[in-house]
Amino acid sequence: DKDKYLNEVLKQVDQIEAITADLTYSLKLEDKASKKKHCTVALLKERMQPMKALAQMRGVTLEVSLEDAEIRMNGELLVIFAHNLIKNAIRYTDDDHVKVIGEKQANDYILTIENKGHLNKSPEELFKKPDHKPGDSPRVDEGWGYGLYIVGQIALLHDIKITIENQGDTVNATAKILLKKDDLS
Repeated sequence: DKDKYLNEVLKQVDQIEAITADLTYSLKLEDKASKKKHCTVALLKERMQPMKALAQMRGVTLEVSLEDAEIRMNGELLVIFAHNLIKNAIRYTDDDHVKVIGEKQANDYILTIENKGHLNKSPEELFKKPDHKPGDSPRVDEGWGYGLYIVGQIALLHDIKITIENQGDTVNATAKILLKKDDLS
């Protein structure tokens, strides 16, 4: 009983921490977007440790293959954007493996996060602002929804084309981010 109770408390702490971080980030979105307009993908590689720790905690292997490039996006927002997508993949994968792939294609940087599973909502619903009432608690199988809402807001700020779709038994989240002009392939 003690272990079960502690595990439940840890889950709740994890949820509260994620909500707090996501809300804090959402308050900074507009401010961050107005600053430096480009970054290198190496920043995301450098900041991958929290995602690797989350994956390890959940018994998931996180495979990361990111080609370096200069992209037209604020670096802090790139990290928030990618981390929210990766967190969802780690939390909802049907197996123990998540892939993060980034590569240059023509004028875009294609960031793809893959995991086994099946979407239970339409892509349009995934990015909608959550509608919660005081006292609500997140559904175990869905969470609060703020992470993907923030992803959608960042995508709007930076003209990122993002899709999340089923491809067989895999869920792919794919983002097309514009390359900085002098880093075009």
